[in-house]
Amino acid sequence: DINKAEKEFLKYTEDFNHEDNRITRKISHSLRVKEISRQIAEAELKTKEEKDLAELIGLLHDIGRFEQAKQIDSFKDSILDHADVGVEVLSNNSYIRNFIEDKSCDSVILKAIKNHNKFKIEDGLNEDELKQAKIIRDADKLDILYLYSEMNVCDIFLLIEYSTTSLSLVLHKIIPTLGFSFSFFTSSFEAKPSLSGSCVFSLSISF
Repeated sequence: DINKAEKEFLKYTEDFNHEDNRITRKISHSLRVKEISRQIAEAELKTKEEKDLAELIGLLHDIGRFEQAKQIDSFKDSILDHADVGVEVLSNNSYIRNFIEDKSCDSVILKAIKNHNKFKIEDGLNEDELKQAKIIRDADKLDILYLYSEMNVCDIFLLIEYSTTSLSLVLHKIIPTLGFSFSFFTSSFEAKPSLSGSCVFSLSISF
């Protein structure tokens, strides 16, 4: 039950300093990424169970940020990796059971969270783990478009180019829901389920 999971997540964050803007921003970010993950999952996954799981992972992907800030007063992963901390938080005393009863999903959830901020996804993941890891990495990147009122167009190209979500899905279904509008001028980009190669098009974003 995603509503129950969200209530538990918000309850967990109550133990941290809400006067710290970093904390409140991460709470909002987590809720947005939950929604973005769901949208991607609706387009790219088949079963309700897979879609629900993607949404839950979106909610929990940054749960380690709060303990990271508490321990080192920083969001620097080079000092303390928040994804690894998140895995520890959910694993300790089986806290993950507060969010989902089905133990068979644990590996998928924890590996997706562990890999969401890494330079590349680790080898050896099974098909389900890999699908969910790709979705949360893309959803997390896409929320950058909400967090920054101005982005270098080249940065936007890179965000889309290295996304595993189809370009059509990103531009036509997800970005508009984040409060953006966009327009194409020219395009020589073929949208594929898994994007590769370079793109040449002009994209304008307004707020």
